[in-house]
Amino acid sequence: MILLASTGCQSTRSPTRTQTLAIPRVSPESFRHQPAVETVSFDSEAAPVGTDIETLVMQGLAQNPRILAAHHRIEAARARIDQTIALPDPMVNTTSFVDPVQTAAGEQEFGLGISQKLVRADRRHTRAALESEQVAIAQARLKQDQLQLAQQIRSVCVRLIFLRKTQAVIAQDQLALADIEEAIIRKYEVDQDVSQQDVLNVQVERSKVENQITDLKKKERVLESTLARLLDVGPQTYFQIEDELASYSDSYAIDLLLRQALDARPELQVQLAQIRQATKKIHLARLQRQPDFTLGVNWISTSNEGVSPVANGDDAVLVGVGFNLPVNRQRIRAAICEAQSMQRASEYELAGIHADISEEIVSLVETIEALQTTIELVSTDIVPKAEQSLNMSIDEFAAGDSDYVELVENWRSLFKYRLSELQLRSEFHQTLVDLRKAIGEL
Repeated sequence: MILLASTGCQSTRSPTRTQTLAIPRVSPESFRHQPAVETVSFDSEAAPVGTDIETLVMQGLAQNPRILAAHHRIEAARARIDQTIALPDPMVNTTSFVDPVQTAAGEQEFGLGISQKLVRADRRHTRAALESEQVAIAQARLKQDQLQLAQQIRSVCVRLIFLRKTQAVIAQDQLALADIEEAIIRKYEVDQDVSQQDVLNVQVERSKVENQITDLKKKERVLESTLARLLDVGPQTYFQIEDELASYSDSYAIDLLLRQALDARPELQVQLAQIRQATKKIHLARLQRQPDFTLGVNWISTSNEGVSPVANGDDAVLVGVGFNLPVNRQRIRAAICEAQSMQRASEYELAGIHADISEEIVSLVETIEALQTTIELVSTDIVPKAEQSLNMSIDEFAAGDSDYVELVENWRSLFKYRLSELQLRSEFHQTLVDLRKAIGEL
C-alpha cells in the first residue's frame, strides 16, 4: 500500500516525466508506537471499533454486505463450470401401443427406450472455459467493489480527522480571541479608547466561532454514521481513529505507478477477460459446423402368442444412432461475426480505459506535487508570519499604537490561514486515497 509524503517545496520535472515521488507506506506495525488516539463517539457505552484507518478498511472488506454478495456471485459462477462441462441427462421414453402390432414373433404392446446425446468434448470444454472467464470477471468486479469501499472508508476517515483537527485549531483560536476580548474590555474600562460597540463586536466574533464548532460537530456525527454504514455496524458504534497517519518513505516513478495500475486495475481485467471470452466464442461458433451424435437403445416387449405359427415371443432390441445436420451456415456465420465484433469492442474499450488510467494517475501526481508545495509554503512561511503579526498587534493595541479593527483583522487572517493549512493537508491525504484506488491497491 502506498501514500505519498511531502518532499519539500521544490519539485524538478523533466520533459520525459521520469521524476520520482516520495510515497510513504502505511503498515499495521508502523502504528504500534504512535501517540494516544483521539476518540469521538455517539454512545460512550458502545464497544470501540478499529484503531487505525487500515484496520477499519479490513473490517469493512470483511463484513460489508456488497462485498459479501460479490463473493457469493463468484461461487455461483464457479458452480456453472461443472454444469456446463457435463453431458446432458439421458432421455428415457416409453411407447404403449393402442392396438397391438402383430409380428411373426408375436404381438408387440409396449416399448422402452433410452438415449444419450453426446455433445462433442471440445465444445463442452470451450463452454466451460467461457464460464471460467465469467469467474475472472466476477473476481475483477469484486476487486472493483473492494477498491471503491476502501476508498470510501479512507476518505471518510480523512474527513473525520480533518474535522477533529479543525475543532482543535478553533479551540486554540478561541483562547487567542478570549485574550483579545479581555484586552479590549480592560482598555474600555480603563481609558475608554475603545467603544462599547468594539466590545460587542468581539463578543459577536466569539459567538460565530462557537456556532462554527457546533456545525463541525454535526458534520462529524454525519460522517460517523456514514462510516458505520460502510462497516455494517450500528450507527452508535464507538470509533477510535489514529490522529496521524504513520508512514515510511519510498520512491516511486510515475512509470512504476502506471505499470502497477495496468497489472491491478479491475476494469482492465474485466476487458481482458471479455476479449478472451470473445475468442472462445468464435471458436465455439466454428465448432457448430460439426454435428453432435445421439445414441439410443430401444426394447419392445413381444408376447408369446401371435398369428404366425412360428411365433416365439422373443423381445425386440434396437440400437440407433442420430446426429444433427449443421446446414444453417448463415446462423453459424452470424454467431462468428457477433463474437468478432464483441472482441473488437472490448479491445477498443481496453485502450480507452488504459488512456483514462494514465491521465488519472498523472493528474493525481501533479495535484499531489502542487499540494506539497503549497502546504510547505503555508506551514513554514505564511502561518508563522501571521502568528507574529497577531502578537505584534496585541502588543501595539495594549500600548495604544493600533486600533481594534487591525487587531481583529490580524486574528481573522491567522485563523483563516490555519484552517487553510488543515484543508490543504486534508486534500493532500484525500488525493493519496484517490491515487491508491487509481493504481488498484487495496
